[in-house]
Amino acid sequence: MTSETIDEAPDAALATGLWSRGRLPVTAGGLAMVTLGAYADRATGTVLPAASTQLHGLALFGAAGAAPMVAYIAAVALFGVIVDRRGPSWLLRRSAALFAVGQLGSALAPTMLVLVATRWVSGVSEAGLDIGVTVLLAQALPEVLRPRMFGAMAVAWVLPSVVGPPVSGLIAQSLGWRWAFTVTALLLLPAYALVAPALRGPARGLSDSSGAWPADRKRLVRAGAGCSLVAAVLVLAGALLGGPAEWVGAALMLASLPALLVLTRRALPAGTLRAARGMPTVVALRALTSAGFGMSGGFLPLTLTRVRGFGPATTGITLTITGVFWAAGSWVHGRDKIQARTSPTLRVRAGFAAMTAGLAGTVALAAPTVPVALPLIAWAVAGLGIGTVVPALSVASLALAPVQEQGRYQSAIYLASSLAGSVVTAIGGAWIAAYRAQLRPATFVTLLSVPVLMALLGLLLAGRIGGGRGRPPTMCGQKRPVSLR
Repeated sequence: MTSETIDEAPDAALATGLWSRGRLPVTAGGLAMVTLGAYADRATGTVLPAASTQLHGLALFGAAGAAPMVAYIAAVALFGVIVDRRGPSWLLRRSAALFAVGQLGSALAPTMLVLVATRWVSGVSEAGLDIGVTVLLAQALPEVLRPRMFGAMAVAWVLPSVVGPPVSGLIAQSLGWRWAFTVTALLLLPAYALVAPALRGPARGLSDSSGAWPADRKRLVRAGAGCSLVAAVLVLAGALLGGPAEWVGAALMLASLPALLVLTRRALPAGTLRAARGMPTVVALRALTSAGFGMSGGFLPLTLTRVRGFGPATTGITLTITGVFWAAGSWVHGRDKIQARTSPTLRVRAGFAAMTAGLAGTVALAAPTVPVALPLIAWAVAGLGIGTVVPALSVASLALAPVQEQGRYQSAIYLASSLAGSVVTAIGGAWIAAYRAQLRPATFVTLLSVPVLMALLGLLLAGRIGGGRGRPPTMCGQKRPVSLR
């Protein structure tokens, strides 16, 4: 991958496209890894309620859901620094191996606590795969082709989202939930075979790989590790609620939240918490997106199980809807006409508007008297919204970040996203743990209402991704500003 590849003329890049001979390994390999991650996500979300029930670990349901995100926080901070120095190939090879370890470990877990631990390993591997694929694409593809690639990546979620939940649900019902994890591990083999050609040759890092790490990157890694540790404590505290040591859990939660706020300020770009214009707002919006949509998506299968009486083979319908309509939103976003006629700000606003409306309608899933089809239609609208928001923010972040520091800035975005998701999942899990003996529809109404407020806040902040007073933002190291308005 060379600077000539990155700086290729837009017309020439569009003419050759993503599937030209030179780009085929990167395109096919990137999509293969995305497809693998999508299936793993859908399979896990579908069978986790069954696993927690069989292992008598409903109190740790939130912990099992949050464990990958907790691990992701520290791993993504570290990998974002490493990938700039060692290159994406080095990271992708090792993350693929760790992915197999995590999935097979989950398949063999004898207790819910062990399952939480193996889910933590999976989170580390997911961080490496996400950062590695993103930087690989940033180095290999010119800017004009990136919206197309993000659209293709979203479409790659469709088949796993349609096939993954019912297949993993049927596997769980017929063979047992452990086989769902085993199948996921086996699917790594064809996915890695496709990405392997893109990883050949020496590892390429674009930043200086000699000497000690710069102080700002050391600070990022330390802050990421601290955030991960505090988030883990928060998850543990939530699991203690509703049990004999619930006062310990409550005390830990009260102590964890302010500590997490302090560490977050050190781990994320300056101005993120106040949504300063430019990259800080992009990071903040990714956090809100992950928190809002992730909280809804994480608890919808449990809502279908406890309120609507669905079984493992049918609870995955929400995950299917997510993948299909997320892909549809991203596909529309990536069309050349949409890119030419609308600004990223407008696309982000439209996406958050759809998310807000869709998530509001999804709350009705917790009301047994409402036909189940209506909230599921609303969930589809929310899927269209996030399918628009995420690629729009991804394109904006790649435009704002200097090429030689893509890993650093992408790690900040992934860290914020995972941190937000883990915090709301931990708090939601604490709510479930506290009321697990008497889970009523009102409990789920509360859980599903919070994401609506997060999406509304994102809608209000969307206009801040561009520069103030008509000035496009400029990142350190860029030769020219990039207009995002």
